Amino acid sequence: MFHFTLLRSVRPIVYHNQRVRGNYTIFESSVIWKGVFSQSSNSHLMAHERENLFVDQTGDFMKDTRFVNKTTVRLGTFNLLAPCYKNIEPRTWKTWWGGRKESSQPEQFLSRYEETFKIFDSLPKFDFMCLQEFWFDSGIAELFEKRVGERYFIIKHQRPTRHDGVALLIDRKYIIKDVEYIKFNDIGMRVALLANVINPDTDQEAIIATTHLTYLANYLDQFTRMIQAKKLVQAIDAFLLRHKRVDIPLFLAGDFNGCPNGPIYNFFLQNGFKSSYQDFHGREPVVTHLDHNCSPLAVDYIFYRMPDELDCKVDEAYLVPKNRSDVEWPCDFVASDHRLVFAELSFGSRTSRL
Repeated sequence: MFHFTLLRSVRPIVYHNQRVRGNYTIFESSVIWKGVFSQSSNSHLMAHERENLFVDQTGDFMKDTRFVNKTTVRLGTFNLLAPCYKNIEPRTWKTWWGGRKESSQPEQFLSRYEETFKIFDSLPKFDFMCLQEFWFDSGIAELFEKRVGERYFIIKHQRPTRHDGVALLIDRKYIIKDVEYIKFNDIGMRVALLANVINPDTDQEAIIATTHLTYLANYLDQFTRMIQAKKLVQAIDAFLLRHKRVDIPLFLAGDFNGCPNGPIYNFFLQNGFKSSYQDFHGREPVVTHLDHNCSPLAVDYIFYRMPDELDCKVDEAYLVPKNRSDVEWPCDFVASDHRLVFAELSFGSRTSRL
């Protein structure tokens, strides 16, 4: 027999990132009960259903409905490695700017793009895909329209004076209400892209945004990158206020060129964002990017920020190729020098008598 005591003022335990509110809370000892609870008759229930059981003010068990108007979102982020930046000669000081790039070898970059489309096809049907280093070559734009244009809206934003930028793939079932093209107007010529969408199946609005922040190539870049991050959050919040969209889900994904628990990563956490991979695994991956020095880094994230009235659960988060280690780079992965990060989240309002 196990005895459970009904308590009021003890710190609640978080299950699936949800905090149970009300006069009573659920504790680590499984379920609070004000009497005696038999392990033999209820052990299966405790093992498999305790996170969905609550106690009301009379001491009666009730089933948690979890979500009302539940919405599920699947999204990914992928830095494509633009052919105009990929060197196909050994990197030396002579070839840093003037060496041959993959853009001069169509058979090579078309092969890589084919690998990208195979990755898209291998994923569960996604709602959004955030792309960085999208190459603004007319042939590539036409290729994307041909391969994914029937299923997805393709929204693009080119960096000023550069050949690449960012892009959003948005499932055509969504209604696109607004699009914001954000320029940071800095030395890095970086940009961001934001779309306000509605899911007609649930009438749920959401914001999806992507960016590619400056790579840390010198001492000053750390300050440039932080300014970019601040401008991005300011632009997002200004958009929400301007369009009176302050209480809708927000997804921000991309290549942030900042490691876990670094200044950039922590800045987004301090501004109310959570990382889907961190929430699901309890840690970030060790490597999502193999840089030009072959150094493994974690720089790609899917952040989200939810209104207080919506409960959110990360159902899945992984790197592509799936079921491969996230602590070392898969040597046979050739589609890019980044791995695609993928996540599935569900959210909605909770109803209960608590």
